[in-house]
Amino acid sequence: MKNHMNNLKKLLTPVIEEAGYRPVRYKLITNSGEKILQIMIEFKHAEEISLCGDGGVTADDCILVSRMVSDLLDKEDSLVEEYRLEISSPGIDRPLESVNDFMRFVGFEAKLRFFDEKESNKRLTGKIIDVMSNDLVIESINKNVIINVDNLISAKLVLNDDLLRRTRSQNTEKKQVSNEGGL
Repeated sequence: MKNHMNNLKKLLTPVIEEAGYRPVRYKLITNSGEKILQIMIEFKHAEEISLCGDGGVTADDCILVSRMVSDLLDKEDSLVEEYRLEISSPGIDRPLESVNDFMRFVGFEAKLRFFDEKESNKRLTGKIIDVMSNDLVIESINKNVIINVDNLISAKLVLNDDLLRRTRSQNTEKKQVSNEGGL
């Protein structure tokens, strides 16, 4: 399954990036016997301009990428079984999938699932304080916890006032630039 997903990423990522987007996450799930390929996208340069939340992606962007990916998958026959394709923005409370994602959201609260040194499955909610190489520094209940990214099971931003405020501010700036002909 992991090898299959890697092949899909190699096939689809260049097409998605060529269209001006960056895949945030690929996920293949089964729901009531139906296979679903979920791809979250944001604008390719969202990281560079620290665009928060949904990565600036609209429904029209998702439709465009969905058509491109669907056409390519139909031609390549990469998925032998039938599947449903879902393209979406990562949302405001987006998943954190890479070290770069954590660096981008230093100062914000995240919910993490990870394995500790005893291989126990742990959950932690806290503020991202720093990223040092592959180690995350998370402040939780007035103490810092260091988590190696290799031990992460999942992570996502917590939807709170700070995140909403930053996202609203960026959306307002984006609209102003767009109205002035800058986007």
